[in-house]
Amino acid sequence: MKLSLLPLLACPACSAALEFAALEQHPREGADLDAGTLRCRSCAKTYPIIDGVPRLRPGDALADGRVARTAESFGYEWHRYPGPRPVDRDIFLEEVQLPPEALAGALTLDAGCGMGRFTTAARAFGAELVALDLSDALTRLIPAMREDPKLHVVQGDLLHPPFKPRSFDLVFSHGVIHHT
Repeated sequence: MKLSLLPLLACPACSAALEFAALEQHPREGADLDAGTLRCRSCAKTYPIIDGVPRLRPGDALADGRVARTAESFGYEWHRYPGPRPVDRDIFLEEVQLPPEALAGALTLDAGCGMGRFTTAARAFGAELVALDLSDALTRLIPAMREDPKLHVVQGDLLHPPFKPRSFDLVFSHGVIHHT
C-alpha cells in the first residue's frame, strides 16, 4: 500500500478516517507497505493490509452470506481468464465515452476492477488509478501495483465503499451493477 492512498480511505462500517494501527516496517515516503493493520478512528474496527492491499470489507459474511459467496465466485472466475490485453484500451474508451485526455492525471476509481482489465487500460491513458474489488481476483494486479506508483489496489465492497466522499475525479464501473 502506498502512503498516498491513506488520505482517501474510510472505514466501510462507519465512514470515519482510518489510521495505521500496526506496521511491519516504518513507512518511508515513496515506499510501499506490504503488511500492517489499519484502524478506524471512530469505531476502532481494524482491517489488515495483506500483500500491499488494504482489505476493507465490512465483514467476510453478512447475515445472508452474500459477501463471502460473491467474493469466492468472482475470485475463482477471474483467475481462469487471461489478463488484460492491448485491445482492452479501445473497448474501454468506447464503454466510458471519454476522450483519452480526460483521463490524464485524473484520480480515478475502477469500482469493481475484477482482474484489472480496464484498470490497466485507464492507466495507459495517464489516470492515477484506485482499483477496488470484493473478490481476490484483484490479486492479479499486485505485481503491476508494486511497479507502478500511480496504481493502488483496495479490497472492499461497493455497497460499503471504503473511501471518503468526493475523493475521485472520475469513477467507472464495468459489468458490476447487475451483480449487486
